[in-house]
Amino acid sequence: MVIDIILFSLAIMWLLFASIQDIIKREVADWLSFSLLATALATRALYSIVTLQPIYFLYGIFTTAVFFLVALICYNAKFFGGGDAKLFTTLGAIFATTPTFAKQGPTYLFLSPFPLTFLSNVVLLGSAYGIFLSIVLAFRSRKSFSKEAAKVWKQFKLFFALFFVFVAALYISFLLFKEKIMLCFAIIFAIFPFLIILVSAVEKACLVKLLPTSKLAEGDWLAQKISVKGKQIGTKGLTREEIAILKKLKKKVKIKQGIPFVPVLFASALTSLYGNLLLLIIKYLMKI
Repeated sequence: MVIDIILFSLAIMWLLFASIQDIIKREVADWLSFSLLATALATRALYSIVTLQPIYFLYGIFTTAVFFLVALICYNAKFFGGGDAKLFTTLGAIFATTPTFAKQGPTYLFLSPFPLTFLSNVVLLGSAYGIFLSIVLAFRSRKSFSKEAAKVWKQFKLFFALFFVFVAALYISFLLFKEKIMLCFAIIFAIFPFLIILVSAVEKACLVKLLPTSKLAEGDWLAQKISVKGKQIGTKGLTREEIAILKKLKKKVKIKQGIPFVPVLFASALTSLYGNLLLLIIKYLMKI
């Protein structure tokens, strides 16, 4: 009980500080992630030694590795920035096992429900948060957003048409078999094309900024293709070496700005104590 309170309190304090930094500076310092990881693993190791339960430490190592793979995928897919990916990986050492004070089941071997609950809540809350901010940004830049949205619709209109045929099939299935889950999926998939247009148009119209090369940070994504001696720079986030090259070549470059994502991790950590939000929503819809 005490060790769970210590680990969870560490995560909340670090995430709160990182959220403030992410909102103000749009970056998360590496020392935050590395210090939290070292503290969490040291705490688990000490507890394992004192109680002669090495599995408690191994949980932390295993889940950190899993979170690292998820973070790597999200980073390459441009869902995470470099700082977000490092901090997310660190949380694997914290949330590897279910806190005794959480409304979750017990842990069996590596099948702790808490990491899966946390990941599910990150996806759900992150999606809602991203949609809300995208709508706000689209409203602020209505003219440029409208132009980009029209381009996205024109580019993917055939794909969207096929998607709506699929939605119609789901709705017909609901009418025939009266399965509420079919109606839920039909509603979700019907919204999906509009989300693609919203996110794609906002990214191009509202999240591109002209930045002096002196203010570039490691992990920034370029919004324009820049080649040096036949090699493209910043294809997977800028490295220190690439930033040094850009400083010699250009005064300013266009970069893609992300939205502050650490607050989602903070909110997901708190809500995970009460359960998997997605499962709770599905259960509620099935009762209607």
